Amino acid sequence: MSYPDVARTEILDLLPSSKVYQNCLDIGCGTGATSYLMLKKGIIDKSFGVDSDPDIAKIARKRLTYFKSSHAEDVIGLVRDYSPDLVLMLDVLEHMSDPKISLQEIAQNTTDSCVYVVSLPNVSHYTVLMPLLLKDHFYYDPMGGILDSTHLRFFTYSSMLDLFNECNLSVANYSFNSLIPRILMPISPVISRLPQFIRRFFVTQYIFLLRKN
Repeated sequence: MSYPDVARTEILDLLPSSKVYQNCLDIGCGTGATSYLMLKKGIIDKSFGVDSDPDIAKIARKRLTYFKSSHAEDVIGLVRDYSPDLVLMLDVLEHMSDPKISLQEIAQNTTDSCVYVVSLPNVSHYTVLMPLLLKDHFYYDPMGGILDSTHLRFFTYSSMLDLFNECNLSVANYSFNSLIPRILMPISPVISRLPQFIRRFFVTQYIFLLRKN
């Protein structure tokens, strides 16, 4: 799997502007672009990256404080060793066979003050639902996206919240990325003000800031 070397700048708005995190654990860090940006901006003091793709290891090792080539499910040792106060899981949980167990283990082995930034694709997006309803069409996409062929689990907004609740985590803040049909482009500026039961059809991905209950 290839990773775009692009920092996820949209997550920065979810974090308190004056807070500096000492130890950031970036699970599924890819090239480390996001953590590297946060290091340069002084948002984090140290970054510990984990990813299983050997092709990006050389890049991530140069950028981050520490990098380990490992699957996302195998990070509990790092959590215990480095006591992160910030955990990034950006487009990670959907690739896990049991995201609930993995997230629970991470949460149980971090301090109460630790916060988590989690992004998940939204399977309720109209580009998934319309082909399913009208054409009985549901195919994985080898090029990526919501139906990426490497995704093992799928989530709606409600099932995301259920997952967090089962892991004793609550949503402190959230944002989303959206994609709407061209015919509806005039309403694009007001997507964020639409009721959730309508907005969910246009959201491709939710990004959450989580804290322990």
